[in-house]
Amino acid sequence: LNHYIASELTATTGDCNDNDAAIHPGATEVCDGIDNNCNGQTDEGVKTTYYADSDGDGYGNPASTTQACSPPSGYVSNNTDCDDTDANVNPGETEILDNGKDDDCNPSTLDSSADVDDDGDGFTENEGDCDDTNPDINPNAIEICDGKDNDCDGQTDEGVTTTYYADNDGDNYGDLSSPTQACSLPPGYVLNNTDCDDTDNTVYPGAPELCDGKDNDCANGVDDGVVFQDYYTDADGDGYGDAGDVPESSCSAVSGKVTNNLDCDDTDDTIYSGAQELCDGKDNDCNGQTDEGVTTTYYADNDGDNYGDPASTTQACSPPSGYVSNNTDCDDTDNTVYPGAPELCDGKDNDCANGVDDGLLFEDYYTDADGDGYGDAGDVPEKSCSAVSGKVTNNLDCDDTDDTIYSGAQELCDGKDNDCNGQTDEGVKTTYYADSDGDGYGDPASTTQACSPPSGYVSNNTDCDDTDNTIYPGAPELCDGKDNDCDSQVDEGFTDTDSDGIADCIDNCPTVDNSDQSDVDNDGIGDACEGLAVESLTLKDITIFPNPFNSDITIQLPPRFNSTLFTLTLFDITGKRITVREKTVIHGKIELGYLATLDQGLYLLKLTSSESGSLIKRLVKF
Repeated sequence: LNHYIASELTATTGDCNDNDAAIHPGATEVCDGIDNNCNGQTDEGVKTTYYADSDGDGYGNPASTTQACSPPSGYVSNNTDCDDTDANVNPGETEILDNGKDDDCNPSTLDSSADVDDDGDGFTENEGDCDDTNPDINPNAIEICDGKDNDCDGQTDEGVTTTYYADNDGDNYGDLSSPTQACSLPPGYVLNNTDCDDTDNTVYPGAPELCDGKDNDCANGVDDGVVFQDYYTDADGDGYGDAGDVPESSCSAVSGKVTNNLDCDDTDDTIYSGAQELCDGKDNDCNGQTDEGVTTTYYADNDGDNYGDPASTTQACSPPSGYVSNNTDCDDTDNTVYPGAPELCDGKDNDCANGVDDGLLFEDYYTDADGDGYGDAGDVPEKSCSAVSGKVTNNLDCDDTDDTIYSGAQELCDGKDNDCNGQTDEGVKTTYYADSDGDGYGDPASTTQACSPPSGYVSNNTDCDDTDNTIYPGAPELCDGKDNDCDSQVDEGFTDTDSDGIADCIDNCPTVDNSDQSDVDNDGIGDACEGLAVESLTLKDITIFPNPFNSDITIQLPPRFNSTLFTLTLFDITGKRITVREKTVIHGKIELGYLATLDQGLYLLKLTSSESGSLIKRLVKF
C-alpha cells in the first residue's frame, strides 16, 4: 500500500525507490550511503565526524576532519593530538624536558629544566638562579671574591676585590701607575706600589746603591754613598796596571783597567812587579835585572848520544843545540860509548866501565856456504864475540853446497840424503801403477816406487782392463760387448730386443735369441736370422759415405729397394735416440742431411722397413 515502482513515482507519491520497502518518505535515515527518507539527501544528520591521524599515533588532528559512516583510512574518532606531524607527540606520551615539544599535549606539564630547582637552593633558572648546579649561587646569596656572580645580579665580585700593582721587573715592588682588581694575587703583581722604576730590578726602596748612574734605593739621588777609585790600563791582562798611564777615576770597575800601576811592561803578561823571574831574557819581576839566578849549566854532546862532555860547558835558559844537561860521557866523539851503553864486540869500553868488551861471550863460527843456517861439518871454526858474516855457530851440515841438506831437514824425494842420516829418500817415495792403455787409470798388478810418476804410470790403480783405453771407472758405456765403466756389467742401458744378453747395437740377429752369435757365412747376419726373408737387407748390402762424416751422408742400397720407405733412427753411443726420419729409396740411394750440429763421436744408425726388417750401422762424426 502506497508503494510504487519507479515509473509510477510522482512528486505527490514521493517513494524514491519502490524496490526497497525500507526506502520511502518518512523512513528513518540511516548511515548507509542511501537516501532512506527520499528527501533528496543521503545520510543527512547520521554521519560521524572523524579526525585525520597523519602521524599514525592513534590520535586525531582537530583541524582536519571528515564526515563518514565509518572511520576512513588515516582517520580516527578522537581529536586530541596537539601535533599530528610527530608520532611521538600525543596525550599518551611522557613529557621529555628541554626538547622543545609538548610531548603529552598537556600545557600544564613542566616542559623545561629551567623550571626545576636542580641544586635545591629554592630558585629555578626561570626564577633568576644564574647557576642552578651550585646551591651557593642564587638571587639571595652573598657576593664573595671567587670570580663568580654569586648573587645573580649580572656582576662578578663587585665590592669584594683587592687592588694589586704590576711588578714588571720582578723585584717584589709594585708600580703605582699599573693597578688591577682581583680576588687573589695575580702572577706579576704585588700588594705594594713603592717601586720608583718598575723596568729595572736593581731599583726599589732599600736596594743597595750601585755605581750605575741610577737612584737604586729610590732615595738620596744617583750613586749616593759610593766610593770612587783611580783605574790604570792593564793592556796585557796580567792584573797589573801600566806604570806610565794617566788614571781614570770611577766608582766601579773599568773594563781593561785595574787599581794599581805596578807593571813595568804592560805589553807582556809575564812582566810585572813581584813576578817570578823566568829564564827568558826579560826582567820579569821589574827589579832592573834579567834572568838573575835562573840559568842552567849545559854540556856539549858532540856525538849526539845524549851524554855530555864535562870539559865543554855553557850557561843558558834552555839546552842550546848540541848540548845536554849531564856530563857523564867518557868519549864524546863516539855515539856507541856512554854510561849504560850495551857492551859491543868492537874493542871499545862502550859502557864507560870495566874495560873493553867486558862480559861478552866468544863462540866458534863455521862456514855456511849454502845459507841454510847450518855450518860445514868439516870446517875449522873461527872464534868471535860477534856474528861473523857467512858463518854460523853450528857444524851440522853434511853438504854445505846444497841448502836442502842439513841435520834435521825434511827428507825430500830428490835422490839426496836431505836430513844427513845416511839414507836417501827414505819414507817419501810414492807407489805408481802402469797405465799401458793411456786412459789415465792404472793396473793394480803392475807397480813401481818413485818420487814422481814415471812415464806410462799413474797414481791410481782402478783400471779393470789396462789393455783397452775405452775401459776405465766412469767411462761412458759403449755398445761394444765390454764393461767400459768397470761396474761389472756389459752394455747396460742398451736395448736387447730378443733378451739374449747381447744389445741390439752389436747383435747380429737382434730379433731372435742367439746368444752364441753364430754367423757361418760371416755376412754380418746371424745364422738365426738367415733365410727369414728372401729380400732381407744385410749389412754388406749397405754402403754409407762419407764415414766418418761432418754434415750430410748418402746411404747406398741395392736397386731392388727402390721406392721402399725406410725409417732411419740415429742413436748416440749411450743408446740415446737423437733423431727419427722416414726416407724413400730413390735410384738406390737415401740422402740424410742436417747432421752438422751433432757432437763429435760414435753414432749408431738403425734402418727399418716393413719388407726387410731392421739392421744397424756404425757412424763416426768428426
